[in-house]
Amino acid sequence: MYKKIMIALIALLVIIISGSVLIFVKSVQPHQQAEKQALAFAKKYIDLETVDEFYWFNRKETNFSLVGTTEKGSEIVAFIPESGDKIKVMKQKEGINYDQVISLIEKDYQPNKILRVNLGMIDDIPQWEVVVQNEDETLTYYLIGFESGKIISVIENV
Repeated sequence: MYKKIMIALIALLVIIISGSVLIFVKSVQPHQQAEKQALAFAKKYIDLETVDEFYWFNRKETNFSLVGTTEKGSEIVAFIPESGDKIKVMKQKEGINYDQVISLIEKDYQPNKILRVNLGMIDDIPQWEVVVQNEDETLTYYLIGFESGKIISVIENV
């Protein structure tokens, strides 16, 4: 009797673990596919050696951003519209980086918790989007100019 119960529990545990793995794999597939697509578009126009960061940005339009290094060693950011045309490439040093964005938000706004930092384009302007959770559990969205490092807009208490 004990042996049958143990076999049933093990079988149930295997089913639960397998189901969890399957759900996880299915949930990350769109992100991986978008990253592959963005990388393929970027490689048509730039000699990208490595990709350090990938961002999927959804605002007025969907676009992708790749942060990486070219074969010549230049650190670049590529902004890629979902359609793949009109890729904009900038040197990383022309704008502020992830760490600088985090520092700016923490210093100036003392958020309760930073939930997400994303890089993309809105109206052909490269911007960082920072989503923070406030102490009352509402959200605040900060849009920060990639080149200027200045706050473009703030949407509070969402």
